[in-house]
Amino acid sequence: MNVTFYEPTYEPSRPPQRREPFSTVPFLPDPDFIERTDVATWLRSTLIPLGSRAALVGLGGVGKSQVVIQYAHRIQQEVPSTYVFWVHAGTRERFEEAYRSIAERLQLPRRHDPGVDVLRLVYDWLFDVQNGPWLMILDNADDADVFYPANHDRTTTIPLARRPLASLLPQSRNGRILITSRSRDVAERLAGGSWSVRSIQPMNEGQALQLLQKKLRNKYEDEAAASLVRALDYIPLAIT
Repeated sequence: MNVTFYEPTYEPSRPPQRREPFSTVPFLPDPDFIERTDVATWLRSTLIPLGSRAALVGLGGVGKSQVVIQYAHRIQQEVPSTYVFWVHAGTRERFEEAYRSIAERLQLPRRHDPGVDVLRLVYDWLFDVQNGPWLMILDNADDADVFYPANHDRTTTIPLARRPLASLLPQSRNGRILITSRSRDVAERLAGGSWSVRSIQPMNEGQALQLLQKKLRNKYEDEAAASLVRALDYIPLAIT
């Protein structure tokens, strides 16, 4: 399926608008987070190039969102000049709501004008390299129909309400996109290929025991803990 990408509408000659970079991640770092070193290393190497994309795929509860929350906070600490945008991608409505919130935080001109395509304004801002580096988290991008509507034909005029949301994710030299999904097919399409997708499995026993111990504090018992995490299939959400 072909997807039409928008051409930016900004004027390249206009002076850049400098803002203090910010983060819209709606969660604080988890003090009980257990690092998965192999995943963290893969994320760093995959997202090093400007314009890169990466996706974490796995069943619900295996810790995809926690991994990217930790990664997002770490990026802003290490590179304070980076904007970090969190986009709930489970439905079209939540995606559009997140883009409108970004427009408000950026205080984009004309965002309140009648008839203005606010999502396109955000796209144009993201596309403009003069605005500096940014990282976008697309969380819970599970449904292909949200990003690639069925029966889309690029030769047909499509109402804004039905345009492919994938066309609003710019291939920008200053931006990176990190996706979480339960669908490998969706993840590969959004990330640009299988080489940019990493499967997330439940924790190993050692990680699961560390997480349980952090949650229970002084109520932790070794023998009971091993049986419990085994019964919970080492799934972080279940253990929590």
